[in-house]
Amino acid sequence: MTPDTIDLIVEKYIHEYGVEKNLIVLVEELSELQQAICKHLRYGEKAVIRKTKEELIDDIRMEVADVLYCLHYLRGVTDNTWKDYMEMATDRAIENQERLNERVKE
Repeated sequence: MTPDTIDLIVEKYIHEYGVEKNLIVLVEELSELQQAICKHLRYGEKAVIRKTKEELIDDIRMEVADVLYCLHYLRGVTDNTWKDYMEMATDRAIENQERLNERVKE
């Protein structure tokens, strides 16, 4: 699937269901990703639940895919690009590291 196809599908969902409903779906998907990660951390090596370690990792992969897909919905809220978001996150990480380095020097 091309990025343009994904964009068209997301645009259809935004117009069909509205930004608010799509943001609710994003929150639900984030919650499911959190749950998948917690299960992996809790059971990963022991696999005491009905899933193998690889199945737990597959669950994380699927939830990451769902979250990334849903993040496209944010285009209905902001007009930022992926590059904008990555630059913001990188700038914040650099600032946090610089503050930490300053505290260590004190």
